Amino acid sequence: MREHWCKPLLGTIKCNVDGAIFVDNNATDWATIVRDAMGDFVCCIFGFSQGMLEPFMVEAIVVRVVLLWLRSWHVDGVVLEIDNQQF
Repeated sequence: MREHWCKPLLGTIKCNVDGAIFVDNNATDWATIVRDAMGDFVCCIFGFSQGMLEPFMVEAIVVRVVLLWLRSWHVDGVVLEIDNQQF
């Protein structure tokens, strides 16, 4: 089965969230891509920190940052897409 990105419902936006851990650099990076109901790019939010975190914690932090950011935008109807099955 092939997975692919699907548009969110009309009137909503979709945030794809992901994090990465770089052992060699002792660093953690994360990013989220925000798209509207037409699939058009709205914005990208990214960050990094020194030190390594567990994958679950990286994505938990990213989701918190994204939700706070979206709240400041006063956005309703958000779909968060995360690949971490523990979350």
